[in-house]
Amino acid sequence: MVEPQDMFDDMVQRVPEIADVVRQLGRPLRVATMCSGTEAPLLALDMISNALEKQHDGLRFEVEHLFSCEIEPWKQAYIERNFSPPILFRDIRELGADEATTCYGAKVPVPGGVDLLVAGTSCTDNSALNPSRTKKTNFGKEMKEVMAMKKAKELKVKGAHELANSKMGESGQTFFGMLAWVARHKPPIIILENVSKALWELMRQMLILEGYHAEFMRLDTKAYYIPHTRTRIYMCAVLKGNNTVPSNVVTRWSEQVKAMQSPAPHALESFLFAADDPRVTRLRARMDADLEQKTRSRNEWEKCAHRHKHERESHMVGPGRPVTIWEEDGTCQMPDFAWQQWAKLQPDRVLDSIDILYLRLVRDYGFDPAHKTILWNISQVHHTPHTQDRKSTRLNSSHT
Repeated sequence: MVEPQDMFDDMVQRVPEIADVVRQLGRPLRVATMCSGTEAPLLALDMISNALEKQHDGLRFEVEHLFSCEIEPWKQAYIERNFSPPILFRDIRELGADEATTCYGAKVPVPGGVDLLVAGTSCTDNSALNPSRTKKTNFGKEMKEVMAMKKAKELKVKGAHELANSKMGESGQTFFGMLAWVARHKPPIIILENVSKALWELMRQMLILEGYHAEFMRLDTKAYYIPHTRTRIYMCAVLKGNNTVPSNVVTRWSEQVKAMQSPAPHALESFLFAADDPRVTRLRARMDADLEQKTRSRNEWEKCAHRHKHERESHMVGPGRPVTIWEEDGTCQMPDFAWQQWAKLQPDRVLDSIDILYLRLVRDYGFDPAHKTILWNISQVHHTPHTQDRKSTRLNSSHT
């Protein structure tokens, strides 16, 4: 089971109540997305619809996409090409007003009438990838329920739209931009996604003050068909209405999501294209051409040489460079099966990180990593790598 549609077929089969909801709705589900990047929520809804059609005698789950909001130009282009929403807003901080600016620069009315809002507001101030994340003082720090409730009441007095346009960090601004729209238009269902370090209890309390039942839970991709660990927290908020919606509705949501779990049934190799696949050949040729235009950067090594030396000493792996055989004169020689052109253009920092990780795995686990399938993420290194799961036989070592 490596095709996304097969995974959604299996999930829908595990929760047959989805079909009852679609039948009761009797019309297209009106959806809006904010900061959703690749519009994965719409892709998922489409695959749910396909699964329902196959499993429930042609039942179609229609979706009406009312608007998207995305500030990154290249993501705007992707959304416009692939989804063509009626409105593509530029800045989530404007959505609490009567009108907002589209990605084309026009001012148009901000619509309501949404059944489902899916938002992934900025994680910049909360992400572990951001060394300046401690500067998020204007939004607050993670806190327990009682303190979060008190803080939420203070923030509500100030107004979500005003907070969205204040001098707080990007994470706070985008959250309150979303909340300002929610306060005005009251969508029945909200799904929020963000990193684990986001201020979840505070955000939950803010939604409760707007008249919602809300609950959040931590999810990991490895529990849902994918042989890769990516932990995120999701929140479901359901409008109370005139107290006609029971408070346990969000608890039932978490139970249903857990019911759809299926630990990755296939290894990582099953998800990869074959080495001789034409798409791989074309991509390699294109990347080789791009690499020829680049030069190897050596400036970073002086900044991190001491840190790498400390890493080697603290883990007692010695000075060896068995994988890359890199030298400070700019040369390196990866194993025969490796992509030599790519390696020769990597900074010393990256090459040394590969050697350190290799030596640590040999020392800690007693096997040669060159003969195991292991995912090493070396795209955003700011420190030398660490092994995330010391008990797992399928290692996923990441150092972003």
